Amino acid sequence: MGLLVWGTGVAAPPEERKTPPPETPAETLPPPAPAACERPCPMKILWVEQEVPVQALVSREVVTEVRRKTMEIAYRDEKRTVTETVLQPRVVEKKVTCTVLKPVTEKDPHTGCVTTVMKPVTEVQVVKETVYTAVSQPRVVIVKVPYLRPAEETIPQKTILFEYRTEMRKREYPVVVPGGGVLKDRYLLAPPPPCPAPEHHD
Repeated sequence: MGLLVWGTGVAAPPEERKTPPPETPAETLPPPAPAACERPCPMKILWVEQEVPVQALVSREVVTEVRRKTMEIAYRDEKRTVTETVLQPRVVEKKVTCTVLKPVTEKDPHTGCVTTVMKPVTEVQVVKETVYTAVSQPRVVIVKVPYLRPAEETIPQKTILFEYRTEMRKREYPVVVPGGGVLKDRYLLAPPPPCPAPEHHD
């Protein structure tokens, strides 16, 4: 057939190229279903602790000093003259009448003998005595006189600041995990021993 066409000089029409059909996307298969447990799967809950940063409002106290003008009480010395009454001693002479015993010579009227006897005699004597007389006497004393004077005082002032700080706090949440159940006891029976083979007699 090719020679015939070449011999006649007529060119054969070009062969049509067939475009391949667009590929269709593969169907998405659903995930395989988990195999069901032959027995009920026990579940266990665990508590997990985790530290997370948290912004908290925290107060802080700051103490500063403030100076301000004021008045205070002061004292100055002043001389004052005061009059005092004092007792001053003074010696004076006084006449005192007293009775003393003195020997006296007497004649006994019955016997006529002269004898000496002691008889009281009154006498005036001068004695010295100390007396005290009140006398006014001036004296200079120093007294403290109060007065007001300007001064400066320091007063502590308290300031409370509220700041945001980052604190680490624990957060707890439950996690469910399989397992944790109590397995029941299993009882297994050993197979019976095999039967002995029959004996062959020749």
